[in-house]
Amino acid sequence: DLHSFPTRRSSDLEPVEHRGKSYAAFAQVDFEVLEDLTLSAGLRYTRDEKHMTFEIMNPDGTLVGPAQGALVLQSTAADADWGKLTPRLAVEYRVNADVLTYASFTRGFNAGGFSGRAPDVQTIGPYDPEIVDAYEIGVKSEWLDRRLRANLAGFVTQYDDKQEDVNRSTTIPPFFGTTVANASSATIQGFELELTMIPVGGLTLDASLGYLDASYDDFVADITGRGVTDNSSLQLRRAPELTGAAGAEYRFTAGPGEMAVRSRYRYMDEHELAVSNDPVGHVDAVGLVDASASYELETGGGNWRVNVYGRNLTDEIAKNAYFRIGSFLNFTSAPHGREVGVDLTVTF
Repeated sequence: DLHSFPTRRSSDLEPVEHRGKSYAAFAQVDFEVLEDLTLSAGLRYTRDEKHMTFEIMNPDGTLVGPAQGALVLQSTAADADWGKLTPRLAVEYRVNADVLTYASFTRGFNAGGFSGRAPDVQTIGPYDPEIVDAYEIGVKSEWLDRRLRANLAGFVTQYDDKQEDVNRSTTIPPFFGTTVANASSATIQGFELELTMIPVGGLTLDASLGYLDASYDDFVADITGRGVTDNSSLQLRRAPELTGAAGAEYRFTAGPGEMAVRSRYRYMDEHELAVSNDPVGHVDAVGLVDASASYELETGGGNWRVNVYGRNLTDEIAKNAYFRIGSFLNFTSAPHGREVGVDLTVTF
């Protein structure tokens, strides 16, 4: 397959154009060794091509250069390409009609590229692909005449050449700034449990639990602008130790249509949003409650649905984004608080 994805970030003072093409070829073979044992092998070749033009302009439309204290003229164009061969191996064993076990190994990567938010021409990159080796073992099962579904998976994910926000020296004042580089390696391991149950007709219950043990194996870089340090003891971003959810839905006939009542609770453990674990980017543990009631009716040649909903009913406010601008400003954002509404959907 082939993908082309031009992107452009342009302001009056920093026009940036970033273009990329991705080519891929892949194949997979499944081999039934025994009646209930299947081996799978796959291989994918990916080639990425990236191009960036980057400039920093004065308000009068001229390029920033030595007259403004820069060491070099702030205009450049750069090209880079990478080719990666990534395999997948898997085995499945069906214990019986209701229980399937499996194990797999997959290598993937996050594409390399250029940093469009780099502070100067010297720090745009390129940075190389981030390599990910993922190991997984699990079981998928159904019980109680298929009224209970239980899935359990354990995994280990290893990152090499992990892409991180780091500080580099620059050619313009203040002569340092944040860019992207392959600065660390990390291991994330854990498990996921999913349960779905239909105890009586019309009622569906579900629950899920996730556990993560995420840590850097090696992370030596300047991430604060104060010099190179060993950051291997920091917490990975967006890696809460525990996550969970539980929900219920009850459907029943009401007059000429169908009524559905739903509720859901979602929990996310405390975690970090800043690669430096800046306290401003710390997110406390949070639990969110949603609920809704809908009525569906087929009439007049169409399907009508009225839904009354409440999201984040306990009005919890938790940050969901953070980044640092220079050495003097932190930016954070948060989702909506409590939201209650009604929507009408008509399908013909």
